Amino acid sequence: MVIGKYYLGDIGFMLKSQVITPYRGVRYHLKDCCLRGPQNAHELFNHRHSLLRNVIERTFGVLKK
Repeated sequence: MVIGKYYLGDIGFMLKSQVITPYRGVRYHLKDCCLRGPQNAHELFNHRHSLLRNVIERTFGVLKK
């Protein structure tokens, strides 16, 4: 087990100590949070998780070019 290094996973990944997944059944995407903002800590976590995954996916897209 590596301490201090984590992976972001989507809802399909199993919850493990090294993989950070969003909360199930809680709003997740940016368009859902825009109008009224996150209503609790789980929605805020899922929102930030989504933002970070978008940055990572865009970075991989740039590196592929």
